[in-house]
Amino acid sequence: MSVAVVPAVQAQASLPSTRELSRRRAILRFRWSILGPLIALLVFVLMPVLFLQLYFSLHQWTVYLGTW
Repeated sequence: MSVAVVPAVQAQASLPSTRELSRRRAILRFRWSILGPLIALLVFVLMPVLFLQLYFSLHQWTVYLGTW
């Protein structure tokens, strides 16, 4: 069993700096600040409309409520 010996300088260089960690958190926060409202819009507004459209289409309902 062999273990690679890594100098301390390289081991510290592989760890992300606090600035890099802060940058990653900021990117994730920004990404969710954009995606969150879009997902909420899709789920709470568009999905019910699409389900109603599907329901009325399958039951052949029309605004004229007449049959020919």
